[in-house]
Amino acid sequence: MQIRRSRQLLACMGAAALLAMPLASWASFEQAEKAYVSNEHYAAFLAFVPLAKEGNAAAQAMVAKSYYLGTGAPPDARAAADWYLRAATQGHATAQYELARLLAAGVGVPQDSKRAAEWMEKSAEQGVPWAMQAIGIMYRDGNGVAKDAVQAYKWLSLAATQPETPATAETIKLARDARAELDKSMSADGVQQAGKLATTWSARKIARDTEWSKAINAPNAPRTFAPKPAEPVDAKQPRAKNFSDGYFPKN
Repeated sequence: MQIRRSRQLLACMGAAALLAMPLASWASFEQAEKAYVSNEHYAAFLAFVPLAKEGNAAAQAMVAKSYYLGTGAPPDARAAADWYLRAATQGHATAQYELARLLAAGVGVPQDSKRAAEWMEKSAEQGVPWAMQAIGIMYRDGNGVAKDAVQAYKWLSLAATQPETPATAETIKLARDARAELDKSMSADGVQQAGKLATTWSARKIARDTEWSKAINAPNAPRTFAPKPAEPVDAKQPRAKNFSDGYFPKN
C-alpha cells in the first residue's frame, strides 16, 4: 500500500513538473509566440501572461487574442478588450485595430462609435491596411466621425495601394471597390486633394509599429459571446484577483 502511494505521489509530482516546464522554458516573447503558432495555445498563454503583466505590449495583445478567440484561455470579450486597451495605449497597432472593432460593435465594452473611430485612425496612421480601409468607410459614412469624402478617399487610396498578400488581398479589394464608388460622386478637385493628402502621408518618416504584419496578428474573425454586463474599460481600473474573472492582479 505504501509503495502504491509513493508511486502515485511521484506520478503527480511528475505531471506537475511537466505542466511547469512550458512556463519556465518559454521565457521570451518569441518562444511563447512559437508555441502559439504550433497550436500549443495553453502553454503559450501561460508564457504570455507574465510578460503582459510586466507591460510587454505584444504579449498583452496576444493575451487579448487568446481571450477573444478562446485559444488557451476561456472566451472572454471583456478580458480581451481590457488587454487590447493596455496594448493599444502603448501604441501596438494591431491592438488599436482590434480595440476599435470591439468598441464599434459593443463587444466586451459599451458601444462607442467615436472612440472606435479614434482608435481605428491611430491604427491606420501606423500603416495597418485593414485599419486604413475601415477608417475610410467610417469617414465615408460619418460613423464616429464627421462625414468627409476627401478623408475617406485618402484612406481608401492608401489601403488600395498596399502590398498585396493573402492577409491583405480582401481588404485591398474592398478599398478599391469603395474608392471606385466615391469616384462617381466626388469632384475632380476633391479627388486631387485626397491624392495630395495620401502622398503627404506616405512621405512622412515616423516610427510605426510593424507587429501587425506578422501572420499571427491577422484580424480576428468575428465571433459571438455569452451575454455579459458591459463595463467601461480603463487600463488603471483595479481588477478582480479571481482567474475565472478573466483578469490578472498587478501584484
